Amino acid sequence: MAKKAQAILKSRCYDCHGNGGTNDGGFNYALNRKRLVRELVVPGSPDESKLFQRVAKGEMPDGGPPLPKEEQDTLKQWIAADAPSFAAETQRAFISPTEMLGFMLKDLERATDRDRPFLRYFTLTHLSNAGYHDNELESHRQGLSKLVNSLSWGREIKMPQPIDPAKTVLRIDLRHYKWNENNAWTQIIAADPYRVTYSSTTAQSCYALTKCELPHVRADWFVFSASRPPLYNLILGLPETPEQMLDFEKRQRVSKNNRLIERHVSNYGAYWKSYDFKPADPKQPQRRQNLKANPTGPGGPLGFEHDGGEMIFNLPNGLQGYMLTDAAGKQIPKGPQDVVVDKEAAKRGREADVINGVSCMNCHWSGMLNKDDKIREHVLSQPTAYAASVVEFVKAVYVEKPQFAVKLKEDRERFEKAVALCGLPLKKEDSGSGSRLSKTEPVAMLAFQFDEPLDLDLAAAEAGVTVDKFVAALRTNSALGRELGSLPQGQPVPRDTYVQQFAALVKELFPPPPPKLITSASTGMKLTLIPAGEFKMGSSAADVRAVLQADSTAKEEHFKNEQPQHPVKITKPFYMGVYEVMQGEIQKVLGRNTSSFAAGGSRSERVSSLNTTRFPVENVTWFDAIEFCNKLSEADGRTPYYRLPGIERNYDQSVKKATVTVSGGNGYRLPTEAEWEYACRANTTTPFHFGSVLNDDKANVDRNSPFAGGDLVRTTAVDDPKYPKNAFGLAQMHGNVFEWCEDVFDESAYSGRSQTTPKSDPLVTSGSEARVLRGGSCADFFMFSRSAVRARFTPAFRNGYIGFRVVCSSLP
Repeated sequence: MAKKAQAILKSRCYDCHGNGGTNDGGFNYALNRKRLVRELVVPGSPDESKLFQRVAKGEMPDGGPPLPKEEQDTLKQWIAADAPSFAAETQRAFISPTEMLGFMLKDLERATDRDRPFLRYFTLTHLSNAGYHDNELESHRQGLSKLVNSLSWGREIKMPQPIDPAKTVLRIDLRHYKWNENNAWTQIIAADPYRVTYSSTTAQSCYALTKCELPHVRADWFVFSASRPPLYNLILGLPETPEQMLDFEKRQRVSKNNRLIERHVSNYGAYWKSYDFKPADPKQPQRRQNLKANPTGPGGPLGFEHDGGEMIFNLPNGLQGYMLTDAAGKQIPKGPQDVVVDKEAAKRGREADVINGVSCMNCHWSGMLNKDDKIREHVLSQPTAYAASVVEFVKAVYVEKPQFAVKLKEDRERFEKAVALCGLPLKKEDSGSGSRLSKTEPVAMLAFQFDEPLDLDLAAAEAGVTVDKFVAALRTNSALGRELGSLPQGQPVPRDTYVQQFAALVKELFPPPPPKLITSASTGMKLTLIPAGEFKMGSSAADVRAVLQADSTAKEEHFKNEQPQHPVKITKPFYMGVYEVMQGEIQKVLGRNTSSFAAGGSRSERVSSLNTTRFPVENVTWFDAIEFCNKLSEADGRTPYYRLPGIERNYDQSVKKATVTVSGGNGYRLPTEAEWEYACRANTTTPFHFGSVLNDDKANVDRNSPFAGGDLVRTTAVDDPKYPKNAFGLAQMHGNVFEWCEDVFDESAYSGRSQTTPKSDPLVTSGSEARVLRGGSCADFFMFSRSAVRARFTPAFRNGYIGFRVVCSSLP
């Protein structure tokens, strides 16, 4: 049944209502069952369905014979059966904001430095994500193309160019429309209530390359907003009066009913000016509104008194611009309803005001309308009723019908040619209106559609997320739930309601990025944000070969616990100490400093002339590191991450033994070894974050390394500028001191992990008594300072080359 109904709609309706973006009557979704149900079909009720009503009355197909009875019956049965879905279509992939920006970045990278600042983008990704069919998206591309060119002072029609496979991101060059000369884009983004700036590297790169804070806006919003004041007037730069902008000559007039129209020759073709009148008021008989009696106006003894006017002028590219004026000839945003009425808007339940731009485009969808003059014939038929000067004026200004028809045809053809160059389809035959254009003006129809209520799919897509994530946000945020909670129940919400909630919605769905750097309130310790991500953990066979070739002391058995290399996902961002914990910090927090490279330490002679406050703490047990995390958490007002009962201490108060369990507070903790390696690599794949070769210019390692260079063979200040930070901003991840991790050491931990499916947030909690250490030290050869190296000691062990750094998972 559904298949047969679809076939009928395709053969009988599709050519005018969807094919190639055709949008007759604002109906461009003949094959989109979801839109049909929303707009024209009431499942289970054919007689209440507008689609079937028009078919049954023979009103559709327009201009053709009625549908055969058997086809009408098929449609009726399909609707009566609850309008089942058509044949399943290929599910369109969701395009995330990140992917959308990625398309822009690739496009910008292909452009020249000279062009990039002028490139801007219009997006339809949200409509694609909402399930709009390709034909509906094409209607939007056509409407966008016509509008940007209708706002152009450039001499050529330039269609926005799609840059992605789905054609949902379209590029323009501001110079094509002379928008670079009038600050148009700044005015556009200032008016955009849906503007969202993203913090990702991709987004920031786009903003930097275009030198623009927001180089993209939604195409459907733009078509709605830029087709009416104030944006329409601002982008075109309309003056207070049209004569300030357009040079024109040679006036020609035509009048029909209570409207008079003038045609002037302008620099770019024609300039038309109409005079509009209110209905005659018996209380004001003195007003000169009868054009036959007052043909010479405005002004003068036989001049008429008008109430408003419309100016239509050719743009340099052949399209038309519009301007509404009051009786004094000054620009107004919309015409009063007692003078002019937008019947199409009224039919759609909208305010019937004639709005400058969009209403004019809708009325003049085919260019200038046919008009037949009544004044010339009337005056010349009774010349004695008028002064000779008036008769001569009428002869000169109210031109003969054939002459006027030639100019009208010339102007219509100029417009039609320009519209076709915008990519809008032309009909094979004249529609009877004198134009081969579709009767439905795309800008106006898309503007009408944009202002319709939103359903759940569209609301989620406009917010940039899937339906599931959108619904979850409504459940989480009670305020949003109250305003938009009807959407999951299938009840659309008005556009203005959605706009009012959009900022709060985006904040809920895309919370502001956490600060890149946080500081301990009690010690001043700095921790930097490590983003979530994926990496390859461990050493590859190529890594092993490279190290074996470079270091004669390396043996293959050294790499066994680092293999196989496998994918790991760190699912949540976290903060990690920029530096290893310093001696001054542990002294302040725990009231002791048991370090060897310190005054009174076992290796104090190597640092006797140095202030070691900013040297890494070492000679600490794993239990000491846990105690430090808890005490620092308490000092900073955080909930300790660990419980640490049953402490046994050494003679110097370091912790020899304790029972450690995780309480899960927001306090400081040790990194897992997966977090540590991910942070160390910082999106690199080489043995060290700075490359494949290590020497003393890169890390503080033992001078007996094959890459010798007179190393210190002692620790050094954690912020020693000699050693570069990695891409995440972490200092001395290689060398100086080994760093305790939270994991229990398991020799074969990697062997059971998939080499294709990422392991999420691994933490080893069993397998031995030992705990993992990472990073190497100043006493180790270079191979033991690689990103992938896994060392281990029992948690009570300590020496002068073992320290730690801390992490935390959230803000205080």
